[in-house]
Amino acid sequence: MHYEEKQIVEFLKRTPNVFFSVREIGKKAGSRAQFTKNPDWPRPYVVLLYEQGYLNSNPLGQYSYKVEEEKKKRKYLMGNHFRYITVAEANAMTGVGAQPKRPDDDAEERSHHSSASAASGKVPGTNEKSSEGAVDQSKKAA
Repeated sequence: MHYEEKQIVEFLKRTPNVFFSVREIGKKAGSRAQFTKNPDWPRPYVVLLYEQGYLNSNPLGQYSYKVEEEKKKRKYLMGNHFRYITVAEANAMTGVGAQPKRPDDDAEERSHHSSASAASGKVPGTNEKSSEGAVDQSKKAA
């Protein structure tokens, strides 16, 4: 940490959770000569300290010292994992109320569908009219 950063942190440590503007920090943390030469001298240091997690900021662009307890708190991001779900979705995720599926269940279902279509005389993927129906219609036309 540079000398100027230490000046800013030491000034803000005296009154934690009290927000100061960058110009006010420049007046009170540094020397008078430093402030008259450049009133916005603390701005790059304050931004750097904020990014490093030493300072808090408010919507007005003012800064305050972040106390140690707040630094240790973890930031949690709000995401899709905090949405409400239905009972069916919860059961599907946890497996409650669902019968365990065996690997051969898919094969049985496929063979069941193919035997049912063979029994009805329909071939999957063809038109519902059979060739017999076409013959019947040709007999009617003649």
